[in-house]
Amino acid sequence: MFFGSPTLRASRRSALSVSLAAGLGLCLAATAGTASEPASTASTFGASPGPAIRLASSTAQRSQSKSRGPRPTTPHTVDTCADDDSPGSLRAIIASPNTGNDDTIDLTQLPMGCSTITLDTVTHVPGHITISQANLHLLGPGSGSLTIRSNRYSGVLRHTGTGTLDIEGLTIAQGKYVSDNQPVGGCIYSKGTVSLTNSVVDHCAALGTSMVGARGAGVYTQGDLILDRSSISYSNAYNVEAIDAYGGGAFVSGNLKATYASISNNYVSGSGGGACVAGSMTSISSSTISSNRANAMGGLYLGDVNGSAEVVDSTISGNEAMIAHVGALYARGDLKLTNSTVAFNHDHTASYAEVSVGGAHLVLESSILAGNGNAAGPADLWTKATTTITAANNLVVAASGASLPANTIHDCPQLDPLADNGGFTLTHAIKPTSPAIDTGSNPIPLAFDQTGYVRKEGVETDIGAFEWRTGTGQERVFVGGFDGLCDQ
Repeated sequence: MFFGSPTLRASRRSALSVSLAAGLGLCLAATAGTASEPASTASTFGASPGPAIRLASSTAQRSQSKSRGPRPTTPHTVDTCADDDSPGSLRAIIASPNTGNDDTIDLTQLPMGCSTITLDTVTHVPGHITISQANLHLLGPGSGSLTIRSNRYSGVLRHTGTGTLDIEGLTIAQGKYVSDNQPVGGCIYSKGTVSLTNSVVDHCAALGTSMVGARGAGVYTQGDLILDRSSISYSNAYNVEAIDAYGGGAFVSGNLKATYASISNNYVSGSGGGACVAGSMTSISSSTISSNRANAMGGLYLGDVNGSAEVVDSTISGNEAMIAHVGALYARGDLKLTNSTVAFNHDHTASYAEVSVGGAHLVLESSILAGNGNAAGPADLWTKATTTITAANNLVVAASGASLPANTIHDCPQLDPLADNGGFTLTHAIKPTSPAIDTGSNPIPLAFDQTGYVRKEGVETDIGAFEWRTGTGQERVFVGGFDGLCDQ
């Protein structure tokens, strides 16, 4: 991982601060691409999606995860883990003229003991697998059963089609793309849309060796990114000049839709440690954005000034801006934050806050913003003076430049550490003495909280992404670890 020397980091602090004040315009649209992979027009979701279906238990969730809609009817079966161009190998089948648009590559019938396909980056230069079909479905046996990797000698999948690369039940890992001409997509690159279902992308890298920086170490897409019960983690996008890099986990030129997803432990030497989204629409539901780092905007950077983002039933926790502003989420457009928890994010400046909104509208309902801070102290929420705020039934400890209603609670919410409390993602449980209990609302309405537990138990819905239930939050634990912040 590249962090630069202390002297180098200090010299760049001012430059990054100026960049943020200017809006960091480089996360506004699809980049120009590389010499070998020119840009294409980004796609859109179309109509605004409704709330995702939430299930009563993790068992029910996992049962439903096996059920998919209609799939392409022309399967091609991979029968070897070798990357040797034999007729049954993954690379050969994808490259075959018999594999057409909308076909399925079936990786569920591999021989016993075959759990990893390691790309042969000596015989094949470059080593990645090129997917030229507009639409292709890769069907695996499960993310814990099969990994496709390059051992950091090249990227893994390069989708040059402009449709959808649909990946299900696979882990894509250990890709690394190094270039002096804007390296994009350390593990997965697509000129179209990428859809991940029950899949993992991890331990990827994109390294820029010139003034033109990296984009999207885990996933780079010129269309949309759709995450369904999937994760992007432990991926790093960095550049020798540090500032010009965007999207440690993912760079999305189009729109982002994440459901039951996790974006965690990613890093970028520029902005958007978890993800940088340039499209006009971001929808995050029942998901967790955690422990990502960047020089600026540690968690999410949503770059469209005319965009609209909705975060529902989700957790944003432990993200860090290491040099400049905004640890958790920076939305240049409108933001709606509902039944969510944003906690323990921080940065090292004395301006903005860990959730910062530059758009015309902020809707904040039944959400916890607490334990976030910067060099000046607690800093949970910042908006422009011209931002119109619609808010109700929230717990916000420290708001700057944001006028919140009288029913806003400012006490510490008494959160447990981020943990597996059920469901697909990590969450913060609340204590039985938390002021968030029975003081929230359920405006959508949601049937379940982020863990899959019933959304309302008691007199009223609890504030935040977690609904307290008997047996949780029995011992108080200090979870923030930052002096002066709300962590108890």
